[in-house]
Amino acid sequence: MLITTYPIIDGSIRKLELPFWAWYPYNIREAPLFQIVYMYQFFCVWCIAFLSMNIDMSNTSLMMFVKVQCQLLCNNLRNLKNYDNCFNAKLIECIKHHQQILSFSNIANSFANKILLTQFFTSTASLGLALFQLSLVEPLTVDSYIIVFYIIAIIDEIFLYCWFGNEVEVTIK
Repeated sequence: MLITTYPIIDGSIRKLELPFWAWYPYNIREAPLFQIVYMYQFFCVWCIAFLSMNIDMSNTSLMMFVKVQCQLLCNNLRNLKNYDNCFNAKLIECIKHHQQILSFSNIANSFANKILLTQFFTSTASLGLALFQLSLVEPLTVDSYIIVFYIIAIIDEIFLYCWFGNEVEVTIK
């Protein structure tokens, strides 16, 4: 996301350079068109970043909700011995709670499966392209640092799903 401000930081905005190379059917070197295209690129990058971040957070929130519900169920099952007079009623509540967790988990999985698959493949493709781009730039330059930070962000995104998915698996077992 910070790449959108890079032309301002390095001064290339004075040369009317955009953050991203693109072909436009008009001359972007003219005053009002350059500002419009720059704001368009800025807005699009930030929208995509926030959309991706919100998808990641909503999916990991679903995973954490399932984890917490499983932990609550385990705690209730451990404390069943404390309910001598209403043991059967509490056991039935735990069984119903388990069924609700399974139902919610199935609904969440059917909702998130295609989204996660698409996100994983696009992240993997982006990672490969970013690594290729990194091989083309000079080491220890601003461009190489930008690409390295982008690679770290992609790896972090993939790691996020692996971490929270593992947390659910560990809680279930």
